Amino acid sequence: MSLTTTIGPSVITSPQEQSLSIDDANNERSIAQITAQDPTGTQHFQKGQQISVVDSTLGTLFAGNVNDSLETNLVPNAQINSQVNAIDYTYLADKRTYVDDDSRNAGQFAGTIATDLLQRYLAIEGVVNQYAMRRDTFFADFAQGILANTIPANNVGDGNLELSPAGAAVSVTECSIRGWDTQQY
Repeated sequence: MSLTTTIGPSVITSPQEQSLSIDDANNERSIAQITAQDPTGTQHFQKGQQISVVDSTLGTLFAGNVNDSLETNLVPNAQINSQVNAIDYTYLADKRTYVDDDSRNAGQFAGTIATDLLQRYLAIEGVVNQYAMRRDTFFADFAQGILANTIPANNVGDGNLELSPAGAAVSVTECSIRGWDTQQY
């Protein structure tokens, strides 16, 4: 088992027995603390830099962003030991505030809401995923005529799309001589 820790573009070295602590809790932000040794004294870690800890056997143990770093210089050497505190990627979503009226996502499926939030808020943070989403809600959107055999209408909300009528109009006329409320034997 070997650990590879990457902070920003740099692969760092650390005394592996004591240097890594990961607190992975449910429904909370996961945090990691790692002591990074830099014998040259040139690496300085900043808030927001990406960090990953990968085990050769178990895979990725932690991925997120640097929250803060405390540097200790070992005088007279150039070596710097940095105590790096990192937070997982929920930090990216925590930085954003969802501001919208409830009508936009009211009555929508969870997948539609998730892709909407991903598209409008998390893509700015570099969070990407593969999905296809198109959301038309206004009469003008539907009037473009992209879908065959459909027509725009204004009878639901701010606009909707309906299937075009097919065939010919049919009228039915029923005639009854006897009244419905009388019985004759």
